[in-house]
Amino acid sequence: MGRLKGLLFSVALLPSLTLASEWVYTVQPGDNLWNLTERYMLSMRYWLPLLELNGIEQPKRMPPGTRLRMPLQWSKVSRVGARIVDVHGKVEIRDRQGTQRPAHTGELLRAHDQVVTEPGSSLLLEFGDKTQLLLTGDSSLELEKMQGYGEGDVIDSRMHLRRGGSESLVNPDKKSGSRFEIFTPSALTSVRGTGFRITNEDAGKASKVEVTSGRVQVVEPKRTLDLKGGFGLIARQGKPPSKPVRLLPAPALAAVPELIEDPVPTFELAPLAGAKGYRVQVSARGDFTAPTIDNRYSDEQIRIDLSSLPDGDYQMRIRGIDSQGIEGRDAIRLVKLNIRPPPPFQVFPTAESAFDDPRPKFEWAKPEGGSGYRFELARDPEMDKPILVLPRLSSEQVTPSGDLEPGPYYWRVSTLDENGKSGPLGYPQPFRVLPKAPRTEPPEVDDQGLTFHWRPGAPGQQFHFQLATDPEFERIIEDLRTEQPRHHVSAPPPDTYFMRIRTIDKDGVAGPFGRTQSIEVKGREDHGWFVLLPLSLWLLLVL
Repeated sequence: MGRLKGLLFSVALLPSLTLASEWVYTVQPGDNLWNLTERYMLSMRYWLPLLELNGIEQPKRMPPGTRLRMPLQWSKVSRVGARIVDVHGKVEIRDRQGTQRPAHTGELLRAHDQVVTEPGSSLLLEFGDKTQLLLTGDSSLELEKMQGYGEGDVIDSRMHLRRGGSESLVNPDKKSGSRFEIFTPSALTSVRGTGFRITNEDAGKASKVEVTSGRVQVVEPKRTLDLKGGFGLIARQGKPPSKPVRLLPAPALAAVPELIEDPVPTFELAPLAGAKGYRVQVSARGDFTAPTIDNRYSDEQIRIDLSSLPDGDYQMRIRGIDSQGIEGRDAIRLVKLNIRPPPPFQVFPTAESAFDDPRPKFEWAKPEGGSGYRFELARDPEMDKPILVLPRLSSEQVTPSGDLEPGPYYWRVSTLDENGKSGPLGYPQPFRVLPKAPRTEPPEVDDQGLTFHWRPGAPGQQFHFQLATDPEFERIIEDLRTEQPRHHVSAPPPDTYFMRIRTIDKDGVAGPFGRTQSIEVKGREDHGWFVLLPLSLWLLLVL
């Protein structure tokens, strides 16, 4: 293996690595020796040497699955490249002369080009056989060998992962003859028709391999180990590879909403047995796309900053990480991001405020980039059943056209963009309309004392009645709660009295006291038993 000191990995669906002077083709239905010679050899005169080299007895009817040795010196060999399908963040290309340039989508990379990604960046490459390689952040990959056979649809590629990690979906169409190799200082992976991830760790002294589909052979000097799809291991320089472990299953994503309207959402995953952490990748929707966000978390509490992403459709890939750092199977959630334009700051009513005005004026700040607003008012905190929706307002304030009944309410506002699209709704801000104090009537006077009357309340409401001998209500002589719209005070002694009353809503929240009323009670010697001030002198004091 020359300079490679590590382990050898090859897919079990194929034989071990062939000599560098030839490649292997697996016969497909419809193949015969002559059409294969025409497709892959330099000349038709090589059909007979191919027949003799491979011991073919029936060149017209070769059984599918037959493996043919194809010498390179007889083959049509062309220089091929890998096309950049997607690039995110800062990614640099360095050619064999050492020239550096930024990577751009659509660019074709050739043998000996090196790709370097900055932390938080990524690059997606596609090869001629539809193989895709995703290079994650803080990585370095060199394309050491890029050859095509025949018309270039059979690819023989070899790459050196010097730093960081990669994810690969290799030869998805199972194209016969294609070979895909990635090696690190501690391991070599040779893959045909396999999905796998490989990561350089410990400054290149260890390689972590996770096979998601297919089969890989781990070859040591004294033994060969099959690594099947669904398993992973760690290979270290100078040591046997770790025992294969089953990849963690995909985590449940019920906590991840399909519509995300918070620029920095937080959600808590259901615990995954064996997981010591999680990896979260966000990318454009597709089978295999470069992530724009790639984060790791130490527990199920996921808080992710999406504020840099434009509104649109995305896919979120989340997988568990076990105690060895081996990453499990992906769970994928398709999400829609709607975080622009941001909702305005809601000024009034403030959160948890309470007042007895049944027609409050709602006010909010004016954000940048908005052309209008959507206003919603509801009685429930989820705002599933709004009682008032105003879909297009041009002003930063609104007053309901009718009175609001006493009780709790929630309101929110969203901003409309220039096309009338609503951005995310603001947070449901709670407030309360307090019940008004009941309207009182002049008290009735009889031989037994005073009877106070006020208007009945709504079903479930109560009243708080107070009678005192001072306007500050520090000397209270009557203090009660009642459901009745009346109260009798028996034969009070001569004095000046002060009365007030308020309504208590059915959920126990009391409104403000009404206006304080005063009444003067005189002795019997003055006017029989006591004298109530004439109705014209009934005082209403606003304290």
